[in-house]
Amino acid sequence: MVLPVLFIGSMTVLLNGLPIPGYQDFLDSFPGGTLRSILQTIQTATVGILAIYLTIALNVSYTNPVIYNPLMLILLYQGYLFSPAVDREELIARKTPEA
Repeated sequence: MVLPVLFIGSMTVLLNGLPIPGYQDFLDSFPGGTLRSILQTIQTATVGILAIYLTIALNVSYTNPVIYNPLMLILLYQGYLFSPAVDREELIARKTPEA
């Protein structure tokens, strides 16, 4: 939700601040500096109020119910189980009831 806004804002920051003297002169002279003004307006509208976009995105994500994909849960468990950091013998011993 926020990624397209962030991408557009980042591209305008890049285009507005590119350190090439000829390009900067072009931005200042092309239709009387209108191009630079447009880039700065887009930059302010996206990066300038990024906190508001993030707040809205977080609120929307917290209000949506989480539905877990069972296949993904199984794959995550298998990744944990077969990880080299896990001692499999100890894990099996903990699950085996003692007689």
